[in-house]
Amino acid sequence: MKFDERVCWSDLQLGDGIVGQAAVALEPVLVENTASDPRYIESMPGIQSEVAVPLLLKGKLVGILDLESVSAARFGADDVSTLTLLAPQVAAAIENARLHEETVAKERRLAADLIAARALQNHLLPAAPERVSGLEVAARNAPASMVSGDFYDFYQRNGWFGFVNADVSGKGAAAAIYAALASGVFRTFAGPGRSPAETLACVNQSLADRQIEGQFVAATFGVWNAERGLLEMAGAGMPYPCVIRGGRPEAAEMPGLPLGLFRDATYETKRFALCPGDIVLSVSDGFSEGGGPSGDAHGEQRILDFVADRCGMPAKQIVDEMFDTLRASNGDGGQWDDETAIVMKVAA
Repeated sequence: MKFDERVCWSDLQLGDGIVGQAAVALEPVLVENTASDPRYIESMPGIQSEVAVPLLLKGKLVGILDLESVSAARFGADDVSTLTLLAPQVAAAIENARLHEETVAKERRLAADLIAARALQNHLLPAAPERVSGLEVAARNAPASMVSGDFYDFYQRNGWFGFVNADVSGKGAAAAIYAALASGVFRTFAGPGRSPAETLACVNQSLADRQIEGQFVAATFGVWNAERGLLEMAGAGMPYPCVIRGGRPEAAEMPGLPLGLFRDATYETKRFALCPGDIVLSVSDGFSEGGGPSGDAHGEQRILDFVADRCGMPAKQIVDEMFDTLRASNGDGGQWDDETAIVMKVAA
C-alpha cells in the first residue's frame, strides 16, 4: 500500500500467500518476481516484488512486516537483513501497544464498576432521620477512594432507636464488601431486647464464625431512650465518642476489641443521662487522625473543642462544618482515610 492509503484486506488462511508463508516458517520470505511465484496472492494491482519478515517476541509471532513494490527485484538480501534487525523492535512496540490497550480497557471497566459500587453504597448508607423522639440526628460519610470501608446505620422499631458507626479494616473495594456484610449482620441483631454490649457481642460472634482472615470491624453502637433521656453505648475499637453535657466536652471511654477477631470477646454498655442541648458525636479515625499520616491536624481534644464551640448549632450544621474544616486542614495532601461522623443533639 502507498503512504496514507487504506486497503481492504481479505482474510487468508495461515500459510496462504507470501505473508502466510512467513508466518508458518517464522522466517523471512523474499520474492523478487511475484509473477513467477505461485505463492503470491494479489491484494493490489501492479505488485512485482515483495518481502515479508515475521515479527517475533520471545518466540511468539505477533505479526508480519510486509513490504511490496511495483518494481521487480526491488528488495534484496541487504533489505532482508535490515528488516530482520528492525523486526524485534517493531514486535515489542506492537505488543506494548496491545498491552496498553488492554490496560486502558481494564481500567475503564474497573472505574465503571467502582462508580456503580459507590452508587450502591450510597443507597446502603441511610439518610439520617432529622428528628427522632426529641433527638436531632445528622450523619455524613466521605470515602478516601471511590468506595468506603466506613459505614453507619440507624434503626427505628416501634419507638426504639439505635445507631451504629463502624470502620472496617483496610480501604477500597475489599473493605467496602466487608462493610456491606457487617452492615447486614448489624441489621440482623440490632433491635429492642438487647443492650448495646449484647448487640456487639452477637455481631462479633457472627463475623468471627465466618473466619475471614485479616478482616475486622471497629464500631460504636448506641440506643436512645427518649422517655428517660438516656443514651446507652458500647464500643469495639472505635475512637471514643464525644459527649458534651452542659457545654462541657468529655471523651466517653468505651474500650473493646474490634469485631470479628475473637469470638469470646465481651463488651460493656455505658449510660449517659442527657438534657436538652447536649450533644453526642461519633467519628471514624479519619477525623481523629486527619490531616495526613502525621495525624497532627485533628485529635481527640481538638474534636472535643470543635464541637463544644458549636453547641448552639443544629446537628447537620455541626457535621457539615466538621467536614469543611477537615478538608481545609488537609490542604494539598488530600484525603488519606475514610471519614464518617454522626452527631446527635437532644432537642429543646
